[in-house]
Amino acid sequence: MVPVFSIRTKITLCFIAVVVSMSGVFAVLSYLHTMKAMHVEMEKHGTEVVKILSQTIAPYIFESDYVTVIDITTRILDNSDIKNVSIVGASGRTWMSTSGYQPQIPSNDAFYKQIFEDKKIHSRIVELNGRKVVESVSPIKALGKVVYLLKILVSFERAEQQAIQRFHENIAIGFLMICVAILMAIYLARQLTAPLKDLVKGTRELSQGNYSHRITVKIEDEIGLLSKSFNSMAASLESELSRRRTVERKLKDYTDRLEEIVSERTALLTQTNSRLSEEIEKHKSTQADLIETKDRYRRFSEVTIDGIVFVNNAGIIDTNSSFTDMFDYSFESVAGRDLLEVICLPEGGDTIRQKIASDEAISVETTARTKSGKTLQIELQSRPLESNDTFLSVFFIRDISKRKQLESQLRQAQRMEGIGKLAAGIAHDLNNILSGIVTLPQLLMMDLPEDSPLKGSLQLMQKSGDSAAVIVQDMLTLANSGLNVCEVLNPQDLLMSYILSPESMKLTKTHPGVKIRLSIRENVKNIKGSPVHLAKLLMNLAYNAADAIEGEGEIVISLSNVYLDVPIANYDNVCEGDYICLSIKDSGTGIQPQDLAQIFEPFYTKKVLGRTGTGLGMPIVWNTVKDHQGYIDIKSGVGVGTEIRIFLPVTHDALQQSQNEPDVLSLQGRNETILIVDDIEVQRKIASAILEKLNYQTRCVSGGVEALDFLQSQSVDLILLDMIMEPGINGLETCKRLFAIRPDSRVIIASGYADSEIVSEAMDLGALLYIKKPYSIVTLGSAVKNALHN
Repeated sequence: MVPVFSIRTKITLCFIAVVVSMSGVFAVLSYLHTMKAMHVEMEKHGTEVVKILSQTIAPYIFESDYVTVIDITTRILDNSDIKNVSIVGASGRTWMSTSGYQPQIPSNDAFYKQIFEDKKIHSRIVELNGRKVVESVSPIKALGKVVYLLKILVSFERAEQQAIQRFHENIAIGFLMICVAILMAIYLARQLTAPLKDLVKGTRELSQGNYSHRITVKIEDEIGLLSKSFNSMAASLESELSRRRTVERKLKDYTDRLEEIVSERTALLTQTNSRLSEEIEKHKSTQADLIETKDRYRRFSEVTIDGIVFVNNAGIIDTNSSFTDMFDYSFESVAGRDLLEVICLPEGGDTIRQKIASDEAISVETTARTKSGKTLQIELQSRPLESNDTFLSVFFIRDISKRKQLESQLRQAQRMEGIGKLAAGIAHDLNNILSGIVTLPQLLMMDLPEDSPLKGSLQLMQKSGDSAAVIVQDMLTLANSGLNVCEVLNPQDLLMSYILSPESMKLTKTHPGVKIRLSIRENVKNIKGSPVHLAKLLMNLAYNAADAIEGEGEIVISLSNVYLDVPIANYDNVCEGDYICLSIKDSGTGIQPQDLAQIFEPFYTKKVLGRTGTGLGMPIVWNTVKDHQGYIDIKSGVGVGTEIRIFLPVTHDALQQSQNEPDVLSLQGRNETILIVDDIEVQRKIASAILEKLNYQTRCVSGGVEALDFLQSQSVDLILLDMIMEPGINGLETCKRLFAIRPDSRVIIASGYADSEIVSEAMDLGALLYIKKPYSIVTLGSAVKNALHN
């Protein structure tokens, strides 16, 4: 039967079909990939545009500058991809839109609800008039709340055009590849079929009895090998025919040829022995490969930090060194034993054993115990393996104790951050309230005669305000925002001041059976810190130690110089250097292990909340130590007492001589004009009353924008600026704009609570001093005097 197509034609057609199919698939995939990439790019572009636009127009929105907002958004629309810009209020009503009237946003739309909740930029793809667009929405916040939503629509037209253009380019490339494929197919078919023709011709010659015909081998490929085999076969046939003729001629001389036959058999035996030697060498090579593979596995298993254990029905059959090091065993001591018994799994081990027995892959987190009794948090994974045995599994064991500890520390930090923000907000409001209680009695007493019966009541009122201010300082410490006074201190003087303080005397009265003993080493070095916060730290620790003692007992407070060069519990890194060690040791009942990990959590207390404790003492201690770049270490045992050691870094700066509080008469001004900028009317009145009492003229405004407008037409000698104001711009933004138009302005910043970074930035801009609310006459008067004349 004559074939329809030759081999050359079939090869050519198959090659072309493969290239055409691959070209088509490549073009389609390239188009889809381009479309996807452009979608992602347009979403990213929309997110970046809406982010920049929201930051640009936010100030103008809050100033209700509708014209400027329209102008900015119109320029944005010059970008051909941006089709619409709209601003929507929190209530859902459209504030501005470049496409005219827009309906209110649905109140039940999960997309917009998510933006109001997490206050971040979100994007999604929607259809508009039958075409897909990117909708990017950015929240515009004020005082931590979302007030407006900025929404832009980005068209995909450019992306679709580029994808179609890329598709056309790929079609052209595919056509070129087809042409090249045709040429290559013709060439390859010719190279393949030419040797086949030679084979056909050789076969025809062989069939006609021409045993001397040989095929020329040009290429050592499969067809070339076939041609060699043909030549060998032809040679064999020619040789065999010649041998047969010789045998027929010399059949009668068979005996004489016996020696030749033996020789041939000997050669054959030699050849067989040679093949056997080759097989033996190949077997040796295979064994060497197996040994090398085993050594490679052993090296790999020793590199990983995970413990690796192989287990079958008889128990443990192999482990790596990470496992034996982790559990303090040698391989010989665990070989053949049950793995779950070796690592001492707690309750629940039976469930894990059942999963292992069912050849089920497992991955669990649990606890284990080493040979020495140390408890580890581990992650246990197992995988069944194929084997001739009835059961074989590999176990991977990872020590995650450190990770669990870091996770616990992270949760503690997050809780402290949340409580800190709450405390900071409350402290800010309380400081504004306390300003009148602390300051107004001072002003009233200045106008009263020395023998006035009202002075006692006013002094009592002022003392109550000062006590409340101390509580606010505790809350600021909890918020990591109370440390604003840093001076060189002698720890021994600080300790003696506490021993002689009313708080220490009160502790002695409330705990008559508790004795306080001091142990102070000679030449204790100085530290740098806040005396108020460190005194509060001493008071909290002493009270806790006294409360832990039932009946009679002793508290030992010691001071010494130490050098730290090794880690401390609960700290990954410790800065090496000189420290002073403050130790408070009691003979009380000790702390339960389950309570030891929670004592620094806010509002966690074993005392009667509100009567003998607030649950804030130890968090304040923790934040105070952290603010002073120190470390804290606790050792406690039930029934043996507790020792708390505080490590604070040493300073080599010299002690400063204490200065007496200046007299009010020395703070009198020279009729200078001072502008008071504060959003709270009571604060403006208090500051104005103090300054007018000190012979200054005052002007008051309620915000940063009003202050800038006032200074456009009038000049003042000094500006007293509140840092946190709402609504409108805050104190930092006011400083930026003020120094931009009047770089020589004298500014004092004040706040009941302000982020230390904001304060530092305002000082870097040019603010002269920072004072905290509530301020007294002396505090404010001294700050104004220094800012005007120094």
